[in-house]
Amino acid sequence: MGVTAPAVPASGTATANPTGQNVAVNVTGGTGTAAFVTAPNPLPVTTPAVPASTVTATNSNAFPVLVVLSGFTATVVSVNGTTVGSTNGSFVVPAGGTIAVTYTVAGTWTWSALVAGFSQASGAFATNLPVPPGCSITLLYSAAPSWTWTDPIDLDYVPGYYASNTQAEAAGWNPYTALPYPQHAALAQPGLATGVSN
Repeated sequence: MGVTAPAVPASGTATANPTGQNVAVNVTGGTGTAAFVTAPNPLPVTTPAVPASTVTATNSNAFPVLVVLSGFTATVVSVNGTTVGSTNGSFVVPAGGTIAVTYTVAGTWTWSALVAGFSQASGAFATNLPVPPGCSITLLYSAAPSWTWTDPIDLDYVPGYYASNTQAEAAGWNPYTALPYPQHAALAQPGLATGVSN
């Protein structure tokens, strides 16, 4: 099924996926610093205290987070050791990733859960992000990029499925009822391979 992409919105404006189907959004060109996907009902987030200047903080959540810095007098913001900014703003930190801020005056930060996303030093976009039904995509840029929306039939971006390893219980996703195959006998359930040992 074809997908019609909406116009690229203003920087920082969330655009919902209203199609009712899974889409892959390919973002190219322009000049930007981040792209991220948010869910309509985000998970609770563990937020560490702001560390001393240059000291890393680790994202201990099992999903990427958006870290919004405000009130800092900063010169460097790095994610996973790579410089992605030099002042207050919004930065994506992957699950298990780190963020460090070099500053002379500490500010505050807010962490929120993401479905997917990335941060980069200001430059051209070249990314493809999954946007399940009901989720929204946001781009942060100084020069607008272009984007295409496609139906990733072969990528199986089933709501919750893309994050099944980290968000299964919180998202209410159950692999034994969601997958299209009967359960394996090893789980003491009837169905596929009943009576067969592996």
